[in-house]
Amino acid sequence: MAEPFSGAWQQGVKADPEAVLSFHAVFACISLISQDIAKMRLRLMQTDAHGIRRETRRGDIARLCRRPNAQQNRIQFFELWLNAKLRHGNTVVLKIRNARGQIKELRILDWNRVEPLVADDGEVFYR
Repeated sequence: MAEPFSGAWQQGVKADPEAVLSFHAVFACISLISQDIAKMRLRLMQTDAHGIRRETRRGDIARLCRRPNAQQNRIQFFELWLNAKLRHGNTVVLKIRNARGQIKELRILDWNRVEPLVADDGEVFYR
């Protein structure tokens, strides 16, 4: 939304992003889009020795796709992911690892409470 009403930019009036996102029609559209996409079945593909892609339902990634964390099922997780993506243009997911370094859980973080930090070597961290 470039301007809240016709001629607003000539008057120096800007749309408040939070006000736009709290508008019922915008909220409804974002909710419907994220709910519908989240209901779609995921297909985890793996390339075999002959270069042919086949669906796989085994392994750690497949388990994470079915149940990303203890609080949410797959549909709830992806709905929240897409909701944040549509509202903010990005989604931040925290990877919880076990003692062996394998990803055990995925948790979506609130974008308004995350601060991206860039190290001298270019690596990105979030606080």
